Parts: sequence; structure tokens; C-alpha cells
Amino acid sequence: MNLLLALAVAIQQPQVAATVNRTEAEVGDEIVVTISVTADGGVPTEVLVPPFSGLDLIGTKQSTVFTLMGVRGRRKETTWQYRFLAAAPGRAVIGPIRVRVGSDVIDAGELSVTVTAVGGEGGTGFHERLAEIIAAAPDPGAADDVTVQIIPSSDTIVLGEQLDLVVVAWFPRDVRSRLRTRPTLTPPELQGAWTYPSTAALGVADTRVVDGRRYDLFVHHQVAFPLTAGELRVGHATVSYSLPLRTSILSREMPREVQSKDTTVVVLPQPLEGMPQPFTGAAARNLEFTVTVDTGDFGMGNASTITAKVTGEGNVSLWPRPEFRWPEGVRVYEGRTAVDIVIENGMIGGTKTFTYLVAPESTGTYVIPPASYRYFALDSGRHVQATAPQVRLVARAVRRGARRDVRPPPIMARRGATALEDLRSRIRLWMLGLIAGLPPLLAFLARVGVAIRRRRKPAGRTPAKSPALEVLEQEFRANLERLVPDMDAREGDGLPAALRAAGVEAPVAIHASRVRDRLWQALYGPEGTSDHLELRAEVHEVLRALPGGRHRSRRMVGAAGLVGALGMIWAGAASAQSTTAEQLYEAGAFRAAADSFLIRASQQPADPSQWFNAGAALFGAGEETAARVAWVKAARVAPRNGTVRAALQELVPPVDSHARANTWIAPVTVMELALVGTILWVVGWLTYTFSARPWRALPVAAFGLVVACLAGYLHGRYTEPVGLVMVPNVSVREAPYGTALATTRFAQGAAVRIERSEGAWLLVRRGGYQGWVLSAEVGRL
Repeated sequence: MNLLLALAVAIQQPQVAATVNRTEAEVGDEIVVTISVTADGGVPTEVLVPPFSGLDLIGTKQSTVFTLMGVRGRRKETTWQYRFLAAAPGRAVIGPIRVRVGSDVIDAGELSVTVTAVGGEGGTGFHERLAEIIAAAPDPGAADDVTVQIIPSSDTIVLGEQLDLVVVAWFPRDVRSRLRTRPTLTPPELQGAWTYPSTAALGVADTRVVDGRRYDLFVHHQVAFPLTAGELRVGHATVSYSLPLRTSILSREMPREVQSKDTTVVVLPQPLEGMPQPFTGAAARNLEFTVTVDTGDFGMGNASTITAKVTGEGNVSLWPRPEFRWPEGVRVYEGRTAVDIVIENGMIGGTKTFTYLVAPESTGTYVIPPASYRYFALDSGRHVQATAPQVRLVARAVRRGARRDVRPPPIMARRGATALEDLRSRIRLWMLGLIAGLPPLLAFLARVGVAIRRRRKPAGRTPAKSPALEVLEQEFRANLERLVPDMDAREGDGLPAALRAAGVEAPVAIHASRVRDRLWQALYGPEGTSDHLELRAEVHEVLRALPGGRHRSRRMVGAAGLVGALGMIWAGAASAQSTTAEQLYEAGAFRAAADSFLIRASQQPADPSQWFNAGAALFGAGEETAARVAWVKAARVAPRNGTVRAALQELVPPVDSHARANTWIAPVTVMELALVGTILWVVGWLTYTFSARPWRALPVAAFGLVVACLAGYLHGRYTEPVGLVMVPNVSVREAPYGTALATTRFAQGAAVRIERSEGAWLLVRRGGYQGWVLSAEVGRL
């Protein structure tokens, strides 16, 4: 009986058990602590929140199960489950665990878990540089509450040197054990410095005992590079945390915030001794500078990529571009800049890559002198210069694919503008309004207009006398003096380079130098020249092409234009004589010939022979996409010319269906359709006005309206802002500057739609892609 009584009393006593799901874990692993209490069903039970260190509480769960014991009694089993996250390497302690059952408090002991860094290594998990700064943190003194400190890696640094700022929050163990969530550290505010994000995991970095009291240290690491010399003010740092008001797990938490004191760091300027001029302020340790060239098929129509890499320790993001001295005769486009940050033992470093796209303007050998990179060496404390060897590029006249050995076609004899195209240049908008709104009066107005023109043409205007070569030479000299004030450069061999520096395009500059020599030979040479009309026409072309060349008197412009026109007519009639452009083409100087033909075509856009000859010269120079642009313009003026169509189909076919659709050529011209539509419209309405059966004329007028609408559609199709990509694999950038990110690349010959222009850049679209390219990389149709 006594045994049974003792057993019954033992069963009624409360039972407490505490377990942990693992005794070893890595930082970031989840740890589950289970506390179960079995007691009488009518006795209240409560778990006092156990203190813990090295862990973060992320969740709790509670459940109760009742069990009947005989007729009257019942027992309950309550289970609490605490979920923790391993926050820092070391020994994590949970407890002592205490449970209140009724008025009694039962101690269930404590639990411990060994936490290691990721990968199984012990220690704090911070790199050596940061660990040294944390170890040098001064003690908080006799503070009984949480304190915050800002610890710089050094109180004095040199401009360009790395500055580490470590925020240390001291938590007394009794306060730390009451935390249910990890505290939040807000770094100090910095002005005038380039900052990098934290390079170490946040958490308990160290545990110290100061005056017999244990503290847990939370840290935040920040790397900064001051931008100017002087005092760098470091604002206050803040730690935010919450403490429960009671020990119950359901207790409300009270937020708290502690701030540190401000501090300053002295930034010394770099020494002036040995500082190069100009100097961009680059600073680094163990810097290496290399230049590589991807020549590929470098030549006319193809570009080469030059890559410069700067590797070392320092503020990689702010390292400037290296210094290159580019030779004359190449076009250079700055490509994408890539930054690759590498952190080794807490030191910021890495590689910054600069790319350049180099395209030649003509064949030949181009030597790029050795490139240099000037910087302040932080390890030696002096200014040094890293140099890469020179680069040698050989440009050849190359073409793509199977057309590499195809010779350019023979040039076309001058045809001049057709009567329809000449009429098209004379039509104004109000004329179209009269044609559309007053068709019965069109015949009368046209008859009167023709009569007036015939009556006034012989007597109303006397042909202007041809100006002498001396007058043209004075005007030519005045234009050169306006563009090139330096007399030595203007009258010597450096005229093309001086004109290019003044903003004149390279073809026009070369052509102007050649015309200047011929003009001087004709005026001051012993033999002069027998071709005055041809020379005057060439001078007129150059004056029209030079910037600001249109600011001449109307009389001079008219006289020079008349001379140019007479010279062209006379040259076309003389079978034994050819102009300078034709001579250059026959001699194989295709690039120079193309410049002359393009100048003529810009002055006579309605003459298909000028566009065709320009395309032939460009094809001979290896610029096939530019040749297609010129031949498309020729075909739009003379769509049924077999020579032009054969060149487009056989020599420079479109690269894809999209380019074919955008360079489509109608079998008739816009003016031909407009003329037919106008005739049908006027005839229909005249017939309607004077015929005895006017209804028969309405179909004729309606058909004329349809034809006129087709002419308007074709005109709109031809004037769409479309162009062809001139450069192989052109980079399409997200912003109009050379260092912007390249979102995609377009192949050479691809058709793009021009949305708008911004300086030297064009916003183009192709399919679902849109971006910015240089205007020199697109040939407008």
C-alpha cells in the first residue's frame, strides 16, 4: 500500500525536460530547443524566457495536450519550441532554463551548442585586417548600458588611401541575453568620400570581460576613400534594439536607440614633388598597366579593338582613363568601361578595363605611341608612371566574303537631272493646294505661266558674266583665312590637318587643298591652265562644301553656280576630256574620288550618275555599305536604270530581309506618279466641266486621285528616317556617351530607324532593341 501511495505522489509531481536538436552547427544554421512540462491539469505553467548568447531568436511555438487520469483527475503536457539562428562562431549557451509551475520554479539546467564559421573553420569569421581593428577597440569603461564606438583604421591617411570605419556596439551580457532579435547598426554619414559596402558578416565579433562584467561586441564594417584633402567628418553611428518589458514570450518590447560620438580623420594631400602635369589624382598599390590589341581584319570598313587594363589595390571605380596619343587618320570611339572589384584580406582592389574602337580613314600603317598611366604609388609614397609598349596597326583595303576580289564597276557618264526632278524641286505646297482645290483653273494657270516664262526668259535676265579666276581666288582665300587664321598652316602642306581641326570633314579638307594648288598654278604658274571652266566648277564645289561657305553675296553665288553648270555641260560634251574625280577613279584613288563625287551629288541630288559614281568609288575603297546607300539614292532617282539595279543586286545585296524591305525601290519615281495623277485629276475635272456627259469623267478623276495618293505614299516611304549600319558589330549604348553600357550590337549593313539625334549621337531602333550610336556609324538613306 505504501508503495502504491508513493508511486501516485510521484506521478502527480511536475516533470520538466529540455532538449536541443543539435550540439554542433555552422554560422547560419537553425537550432531548435524543445522544453516540455508535464503537470496536473489545473496547475498553470510558464517558461521563463531563457537567456542565450551567440544566437538569434527567430520563432516560438507552444502546444498543450491533456490526458485523463482515472475518473476525476487529468494531466497536461505543455511543449515550448524555440527556434534560434547561429549568429557567430563560438560556444552558444542557452539557459539556465527555468519553468514556473504554480508557485514553484523548476531549474532544467542549460544547453550549449558549438558554432563554427562556414566551412568548419573557427575564429570570428572576419578577415585579419578587420580583426586587428576590432582588437584595438578601447573598453567601454564603467558603462552599465549599451555603448557605441566608431573606430577608424587610422586617424591620418593620404588622399587616395583606403580608410576602414568599424562601428562597435558593446552589449552587456545581461542585456544581450534579453534580446529576441538581432540589433541593427546604422553606419555613420560620410560627405566627401567614396564608400564601399560592408565586406564582413555582421554579428557577435568578440566577447570581453571588463571589470568583471561580460560584454558581447556587435560590429559593422565600412570602407571609404576620401575625395579631397582636409578633415573628413565622420558622423555618428546608431544601434537600434528592443528589450521585452517582462519575461513572458508574449511580452511587449520597448525599442531603444544609442548613438556614438562624431569623429574626424585627417586626409593629407599627395606630395607635390614629382607630381606630373596634368595629373588626374589616381592612387594605387602594386599597379599593373597592360594594353592588348585585337587587330582581326583591320582595314577599310573594319575596326580594331584596343583594350587597356589597370590592375592593383585602391579605389578601382575612380581610376581615370589612360593617356593615348592617337595618330592622324584614325577614328577612335571610347567603348565600355568595366570594373571588377576584388577584396583580399580586407583591401579593396581589382581591375578596370577600358576599350577603344579604332577605325582607319584610309589604308596605310598607323603607329600608336606607348601609352602611359600616371598615378601616386601608396606603397612608396611617390608619383610614378606605368608605360605600355607602342601599338602598330596596318590598314588594308578589304571587303567581306565572296566579293573580296570583285572590281568596282565602270563609272557612269553625267546625265544631269531629269525634267521631272527639276520640276519637283520647283513645286511648292501652295501649288499642290491649287491643283487639288481648283482643277478647272489649272490648265489656264499653267498656260499663262508658260507664256510668261517664255516671254521673260530672253529679255528679262541677262546672263551674268563669268567671274575671273582672280575673283574666285580672293573669295577662296577669304574662306580659308576665316577657317585657318595661321598663314603657315593655310599656305603650306598642313592645310588638310588645319581644316580638319576647324571642323571640316576629311574628304572636303583634302579636296580643298588639291583645288588650292590647282588654282595657284592657274594664276601664278608659268603655263597656267587651259581648263578654266572645269577649275571654276571645282572651286565652286569646295566653297559650297566649306562650313559657312554659303555666307557669300547672292551675285557671287549665282555667278559661281552658273560657271559650275556651264563647266559641267562643257565637260560632258567634250568626249576627250574628263574631270578630276574621273581621273582619280581611273587612277585607283577611290577614296579621294568618292569625296569628289559625294560633293557633286550633294549639290545635284537629282542626278543619278553622281550617286552611282560615288557608290562605285566607295565600293572600290572597300566601303560596301556606304556604296549601297549611294546606289539606293541613285535608284530612287532612276529606278529603271539597269546598271544601278545590277550593282545593287549583284555587288551589294542586302544583308537580311529587314534591310531589303527598308531599301525597296519602286519601278517608278515619285514625280512620275505625281505627274500622272495630276494629269488624270485635271483632265477628269476639265472633262466634267465642259463635257456634255460629265459623269463619265468622274472615274478618271478618281483614278488620278488614287495615283496621287500612291505618289504621296512613295514619298513618305522614301523620306522615312532610315539608315544602314556602316561599322561591323557596332555597339548600341543605353546613353549618348562613349562609356555607357552597350546593350546589344548591330551587324554591318543592318537597317535601323533613326528616332532622334543628340549632338554626334543618334537614337536608333531595330526590332525590339533601341539605343545610341554615333552618327558617323550610320549612313542615312
